[in-house]
Amino acid sequence: MQRYSQWLPEADMRKVIDTLLAAASDGTAQGGQSLDLTEALHLEAYFPDTTCVKLHIHFPVDWVLLPDGARTLIKAAILIHKRGLQARMEEPEVFLNRMNRLCMKTIHARRKKDAKRARKGVLRERKKRSGIIAAHAERHRELLREHWRETDLTEGAARQIMERITTVLERLPQAIRQAHERSSGSGR
Repeated sequence: MQRYSQWLPEADMRKVIDTLLAAASDGTAQGGQSLDLTEALHLEAYFPDTTCVKLHIHFPVDWVLLPDGARTLIKAAILIHKRGLQARMEEPEVFLNRMNRLCMKTIHARRKKDAKRARKGVLRERKKRSGIIAAHAERHRELLREHWRETDLTEGAARQIMERITTVLERLPQAIRQAHERSSGSGR
C-alpha cells in the first residue's frame, strides 16, 4: 500500500480514479457505462475507503513475544482491577515498567564485553517476571470468573477478557521456550 501510495502523484492518480469511476457508473451523464460490466455501478450507494496508512508492525520475534504477552496479561488485569476485583499485587503499571526496562537491558546487553552472558542473565529475569505476571493474571482471571456479576461487565465482555488471558497463558510457555532456545541454542 505504501509503495502504491507513492506510485503516481496525487493529481494524476485522482484523474485515473475519476475516469474509472465515470466509466463504471450508470452513465446517466455520459450515456451509459463503458466497461462492459454486468450491471452499472450506482455511485450514490458506494462509499469506498481509499485511506492508506503506513502501519508500524513488528514481527513476533522471540525477544518481543515475552513483553507483548506480559503487556496483554497486565492490561487484562488492569481491566479487572478497575472493576473492583483485586488480587493482592503491586500496581499493575509497575510490572509493565519493569518488563520495559528488561527489554532495554536486552538491547543494551549486545554492546557489552560479555554480551552472550549478559543477554542470558536478562532473559532469566524476563522469564521470572513473565512467570510472576502470569500468576497474577491467572488469579485475576479466576476472580473475574467467580465474581463477574458483581461488576459492570456483561457476560460476553467478561468471557472475552478471560479468554484473552487464557490464550496468552497457553502460549507463554512456548514463547519462553523459544526465547530460551534462541538465547542459548538448546531446547531447555
